[in-house]
Amino acid sequence: MFKNISIKMKLIASFSMVSIFVAFLSIYSVSGISESSDGFSNYRAMAKDSLLASGVQSNMLMLRMNVKDFLNTSSDVDIKEFNDYYKKTSELIKVALKEIENPKRAPLVKQIDENLIKYKEDFEKLIKLTRSQDKLVLSVLTSTGKKIEVLLNSIMVTADIDGKNEVAIETAFAIRAIISSRLSAMEYKNSKNSEDLKKANKDLDDLSEQLIEIRDIITNVSRKDKLLEAIKLVEEYKKGLKDLETIFLQRDKTIDKTTSLGENIAQMTEDIKVSIKEEQDSIGPRVAKLNSNLMKASLTVSIIIILCVIFFAIVIPVNIAKSIKRLNDGILNLLNSNDVRSRVEVLSKDELGEVSTNFNKYLQAIEDGLKQDSLVIDDVKRVVNEVKNGILSKKVELDTKNESLKELKNIFNQMLELLAKKISPDMNEIQLGLDKFQKLDFTYRLPKIGGETLNGLNSLSEIINEMLVENKSIGLTLQESADILLENVESLSNSTNEAAAS
Repeated sequence: MFKNISIKMKLIASFSMVSIFVAFLSIYSVSGISESSDGFSNYRAMAKDSLLASGVQSNMLMLRMNVKDFLNTSSDVDIKEFNDYYKKTSELIKVALKEIENPKRAPLVKQIDENLIKYKEDFEKLIKLTRSQDKLVLSVLTSTGKKIEVLLNSIMVTADIDGKNEVAIETAFAIRAIISSRLSAMEYKNSKNSEDLKKANKDLDDLSEQLIEIRDIITNVSRKDKLLEAIKLVEEYKKGLKDLETIFLQRDKTIDKTTSLGENIAQMTEDIKVSIKEEQDSIGPRVAKLNSNLMKASLTVSIIIILCVIFFAIVIPVNIAKSIKRLNDGILNLLNSNDVRSRVEVLSKDELGEVSTNFNKYLQAIEDGLKQDSLVIDDVKRVVNEVKNGILSKKVELDTKNESLKELKNIFNQMLELLAKKISPDMNEIQLGLDKFQKLDFTYRLPKIGGETLNGLNSLSEIINEMLVENKSIGLTLQESADILLENVESLSNSTNEAAAS
């Protein structure tokens, strides 16, 4: 364990351990007390959160009551009260979003905020649908229906005056149909019963058929125009009744959605309050248990501090002393043996271990350098033997990290290269050429392998050959001249002898 720790850290650990553990104990004690204090603070904070949730819940109840009242009265007063309570609820939720940070309750608050916005949007939609419904009832069921009755009543009265009894009777039936349809429509408005709607539509269908029959039997232009206007208004009435049905369906869906949102918000608010209550109920026992654990932990940590101080006070100095002794023994062994192959034993990774490792690397580098130097020297011997045999083209190939030996190698190679350039890469070839020249064989040519001396001998042999050829030519010329002279002498001698004889 301690072999891989530096001496610096061992010393720091040994001298600082007591203060560190004492500080740890102090921090732990303060942390425990702080946690207990946080428990009470959390209790107070949760009480505040509970009040916020209660405020949201009570205001939400008032909002739901305003919606209910509006559905019954369609009063602007209910809308104003709704907006007032909505503003109060929104402000409470904004505070709750900032104050409630519990990961379980915070999402609920956010969801309440989102649902409250949707609740207001649905209420505004409900207001529009209610206003459209009231407008449609006023303009179609009341106004248009009344116009149809007035037109049909006018047709019936004038037809009766003119003695058109059939027209008057049929028109009376038509008036009864429109009255029945209007009554059913009003019943449907109040009860939302689909049977009332079916009856109203059936009465309208009967009315349309009756009006067509009346159109076929009516002859008076004025009454016919009124009848056509009534037929047109009946179609508008049918469309208005259908639109009213659509509005009622949308309004019912919106009411259901608003009711569901209100119930969800109320339930989520209640869930927040229940969650806070459960957490509040658990704080008291938890704080008491925390205080008990703090006392036990303080006693345990104190014992551990004493044991650790004793342990490190003994083990760390002993460990450091052993590391120093191993290093000292290894160095003394090296000094006594003078053998670079000896090594210091390394059993740790601390500073002394690093010193021992680096010292061993230094010895290994010396040993490797000596081996390399030995190989270079052997290579030099090889090249010297080649030189003894007349070969100057060889070089020392091996390299070494010894700068002095490396410089000597380079100088030696430069010398051989210079000799090979000035004389010849192969001295044996020059010796062979000189032997030939000693035997007066100047026709021999040394191979062109480089070297100024070798090239000079070849040039010298060329010059000697040229001189010999020239001397031979001169000798032949002299021989020829001598022969001619001899012939002239003999001829002169003969002439002289002949002259003397005569």
